[in-house]
Amino acid sequence: MFLSTKKIKIGIRNFAFYDDALLVDEEYITSYLEKIILKGIEARFYTPNGLHARYVTEKTARLMKKAHFTGPILSLETVKNNNPGSRHNKVTKEDLENAVFFFKKAGYKVGEYWVYLMLGAPGDSLEDVKDSIEFVNSLGGKVSLSEFSPIPGTPAAAKFTKTLKEPLLQNNSIFPLFDQTKWKDIRFLKHYAHELNSSLF
Repeated sequence: MFLSTKKIKIGIRNFAFYDDALLVDEEYITSYLEKIILKGIEARFYTPNGLHARYVTEKTARLMKKAHFTGPILSLETVKNNNPGSRHNKVTKEDLENAVFFFKKAGYKVGEYWVYLMLGAPGDSLEDVKDSIEFVNSLGGKVSLSEFSPIPGTPAAAKFTKTLKEPLLQNNSIFPLFDQTKWKDIRFLKHYAHELNSSLF
């Protein structure tokens, strides 16, 4: 589906792609972006769900910049080392480093791209989160902490069967894995990420 110039004529200039796999089909997405650029469409594009870093290439990054993708967001979750088959193997540190390299080469400056990290996921310590925050900052990216919330029906949620019977505990305002003694540390991590983000302006 191609962006219509009719939308621009009625004043709509901000568009969001909510698909983390937006770049998986490189031939399709590059063709799409080239058409936007060729038509001279003056719009801004956002990726609020976070893009799969593994599929960012030099070409896609260059076209994203020219098409005015603003504050592109990548997803990492954690830099923690994992065993084969673990949930963290979807995106590696190397994937993120490559994506950031291509972003910078395309003209994105330090602090103009974001990275989602997971806070409170099963098996991740608060120290893991701190290490991940520092890694993203070292690459010039801003950190967005995504609070873990078990989704009913998933393996992670199976550990909280009784807890998740209460719908209010299925949103990210509650951390089933953390007791009250950890809230101080959680607040510290959020403040720490904010401070490092501010240093990139």
